[in-house]
Amino acid sequence: MSCSSALYAANRNTQVIPAGVPTVIDFGQIVRKLGNQINMSGGNVSVLSAGYYDMDANFTLSATAGEVRIQLFQNGTPIPGAYAIVTAVADTLYSVTIPDIIKNTCCSEEVITAVATSDGEITISNAAIKVEKI
Repeated sequence: MSCSSALYAANRNTQVIPAGVPTVIDFGQIVRKLGNQINMSGGNVSVLSAGYYDMDANFTLSATAGEVRIQLFQNGTPIPGAYAIVTAVADTLYSVTIPDIIKNTCCSEEVITAVATSDGEITISNAAIKVEKI
């Protein structure tokens, strides 16, 4: 498969998310980029042209305990099925991957964000995302 635009971004800086507070996860900086249809803005992904985009978001995290929820959003609207739940045990490391395909119907910018909420404090040690126009 060939694509006209692709982006891979990662943030290996620790992000601490307080219990019960929905918080946007920062995807960091561009590691690899092809084309001009996908970019980064403020730690989020920006899809800049019409079409379908294959996406994989990956998070490495630990939590004090309880349920951890991560939801992907497109322009502030939850992306159906782009959701993960982990029932965390203290002092355990988890890897969470959320695959998805999104659609940009016009020529406007579509912003992709990830939001985490948890019963206990979350520590995210890696947040990465791959997006390819298909």
